[in-house]
Amino acid sequence: MAKRQKPPTSKKQSTSWWVYLGFILIAVLIAWVLIRSYQSPDIVPASVEDSYREFPRGMTDEGFPYLGSLEAPLTLTIYEDFGCTNCKQLFEGVEPALLGSYVASGEVLLVVYTMAFVNSQSLPAAEAVECAREQDKFWEYRYVLFTHQGTNAFTRDNLINWAELLGLDRKAFANCFDQARYRSKVLTQSQISYQFGIQVTPTIELAGLRYEGWLPFDSDNPDQPGLHQIIEQALEKGKP
Repeated sequence: MAKRQKPPTSKKQSTSWWVYLGFILIAVLIAWVLIRSYQSPDIVPASVEDSYREFPRGMTDEGFPYLGSLEAPLTLTIYEDFGCTNCKQLFEGVEPALLGSYVASGEVLLVVYTMAFVNSQSLPAAEAVECAREQDKFWEYRYVLFTHQGTNAFTRDNLINWAELLGLDRKAFANCFDQARYRSKVLTQSQISYQFGIQVTPTIELAGLRYEGWLPFDSDNPDQPGLHQIIEQALEKGKP
């Protein structure tokens, strides 16, 4: 009795299976990269405490965090959103020079106005930084949020872990966040500022003028001055 032979597997069918397997491996690799990139880091930047240690801090009469001397001749207000990539660029590329050149010298008082309208990361981060402010860590927590923007998701676990790593009381912070204690405040701030014409983040207010979007600290273009040139002009106008 002749044995039944298996039909030969076509080369085309075999190739299709390899292509299919390749797509699966690529998908798994992408998922692994995304999961790894959104894991909570084990530490916060070591420099975060030192970045603000020398500056006076507090709350303005309107209820916004400030850094610097209340006797400063100029007040610079940044309207920002933790979901805004241009805000991160301003924080990383411009703010250190602003702090070192003008806030440290007592010439500029830096005020931050937090908004939440850019994306899904905006509101939880804005609520969390308010909970950190309760424990006098607004500026340090803000530092951590911008440092991890786009790399680590602003999930509940991450937000609480970062607070603990900064030395905050974990339970008190978690209770504040879980109770949405500052959600109404953040949403109201966002609505009011939008009605007043703040529709772009970052927006800088200085000496009665507004500057929308990211701008460099220095600029050689007189038609598009940097923050350094804008501050110097304002200081010059304020001289008796």
